Amino acid sequence: MPCSDTRSFSRSRRLIYSVIITLILLTLLETALYLFGVSSLLTDSDPFVGFSSKSPLFIRQKNPNGEDQAQLSPAKKSWFNPVNFPVIKQPDSYRIFCMGGSTTFGRPYDQRTAFCGWLQAFLHQIAGHIDWQVINLGGVSYASYRVAAMMQELGNYQPDLFIAYIGHNEFLEERSYRDIAKMPEWLRDFNLELSRSRIYSVMKRSLDALKSSSKKNTGTSLDSEVKDLLSSTVGPQSYQRDDEHAAAVVAHYRYNLKRIIRMARSFGSDIVLVKPASRLRDESPFKSEHRDALNNIELQRWNERYQLGLHSLNSGDNHKALEYFEQALQLDDRYAELHYQHGRALFALQRYPQARIAFQRSIDEDIAPLRMTSSLQMTLAKVATETQTTLVDFPSLLARLSQQRLGHDLPAAEMFLDHVHPTIESHKMLALELIETLRGKGIIGPNDRLSEADIIQVSDRIQASLDPQIQQQSLLNLAKVLGWSGKLEQAHALLLRSQQEFGDSQQTLHLLSMSFERRGDIKQAIDYAQQAVEHYPDHFYSRYSLAIILQQNQQADAAIAAYRAALDLKPESIVTHEKLVYLLIDQGRRSE
Repeated sequence: MPCSDTRSFSRSRRLIYSVIITLILLTLLETALYLFGVSSLLTDSDPFVGFSSKSPLFIRQKNPNGEDQAQLSPAKKSWFNPVNFPVIKQPDSYRIFCMGGSTTFGRPYDQRTAFCGWLQAFLHQIAGHIDWQVINLGGVSYASYRVAAMMQELGNYQPDLFIAYIGHNEFLEERSYRDIAKMPEWLRDFNLELSRSRIYSVMKRSLDALKSSSKKNTGTSLDSEVKDLLSSTVGPQSYQRDDEHAAAVVAHYRYNLKRIIRMARSFGSDIVLVKPASRLRDESPFKSEHRDALNNIELQRWNERYQLGLHSLNSGDNHKALEYFEQALQLDDRYAELHYQHGRALFALQRYPQARIAFQRSIDEDIAPLRMTSSLQMTLAKVATETQTTLVDFPSLLARLSQQRLGHDLPAAEMFLDHVHPTIESHKMLALELIETLRGKGIIGPNDRLSEADIIQVSDRIQASLDPQIQQQSLLNLAKVLGWSGKLEQAHALLLRSQQEFGDSQQTLHLLSMSFERRGDIKQAIDYAQQAVEHYPDHFYSRYSLAIILQQNQQADAAIAAYRAALDLKPESIVTHEKLVYLLIDQGRRSE
């Protein structure tokens, strides 16, 4: 027996030695690969999609003092705010990268009024002894996979903290998924953990190189910059319902969030996630489709209930409207616009919790989901819990503020400019919430607190830095985008808001005239067109637009006079001559 025990102990000892030696060799190999500059798949690979090229986000240039500065690459200027910061971070500096899409960017304005602009201003106000570098890297239309793709480069610039506001743009670009999207969640997570190893990364790249391109997991190769479905097609109508694809998008989002968090921590940085907010009330879905297998009889009955509900709602009979909408829901509960109208009826009856559910369901059933869906929200919360990452709940913050100010938790134009972009005031409130988050993390001292006077002083300073004309133009541009995407009511409300906040301009009056005409209010359309002519008598397009509206509404003599006044300003306009000629012919005035 002693001899057997000795042999067993010897085998165990050899096994332990073998494991130790193997681990040492693997560690040495991993270290050698690191020293030779081999990157891990964690930082430069996405198994869901690939990128046809990876142009750098920054270029390096010397400032007048000979110091290296990181500046935004000219190739990126259409998607990002201007960026300029020292490559080498000084000991008294604290560097924060804000990442995300157009909300992080500050659309429709710029970085000064975005939450990260407010955050920097507040940090300097309460702790000016620190060189706070809050760098806005919000990319217009950027989704999680594009944020993840730029993380590797950011690791070269000594980040202390990342703030990620990601979730609205996940469905914006067209892409397809193959086997990777069908993998079990645990297997994708295991692959993510292995991707941190350079040894595994070298082996994986070698195996992929042996495979034919048709057998790679990547289903889509995306361009280096965004080509979204809206701008490259006729708008929301390009989208089609695809539940399987939607599930794959959610899986990809989850993977990207985890990858972003892992990368941040691999740089020795902290990270804060922000749950994106969107407008629920007074914001109809972009596109609706009926459920599959809805036959003609059911469709006819559904349409009857739906139209009766709309008529009742517009007539102020909210109880009857609710009854009709709920009957329609029993026939088809996948039509996004129905959920939206159902929410309107519930809101009118002050049944706010049920209205919130209905409005959120209209987002989830939207065929063009340009607002964060419930599945994406739940994924974000789950990832934050699993990875023990701080999550700032922006929608709940706005809901609480709305409850205090309005008596309900469903803000609309009070806190949003459109379906996803918050007002300047809402950005400020998010920045104040982030200040408290940073204090909780010990990044800000317990005594570094903002007084009411501090907040007013920062607000006045930021407001003084803004150009009202540029702000107005930004709102008008946003209104034009909303009109193009079919959001006529929201576009009209934004035009009125622009007029109220910034007064009349030629473009404001012109766009309001067109908007009233689309709404069928011809009297108002003509009135605004005439105001544009009165305020801007030397502006050709004001007179030309007035002539068009008058002609389309059978006011021939006035239209002829307006065309002639326009030609006095621009006699070379061939189109105006043609319209005048055909109108004169129609009126039997051929000699003229």
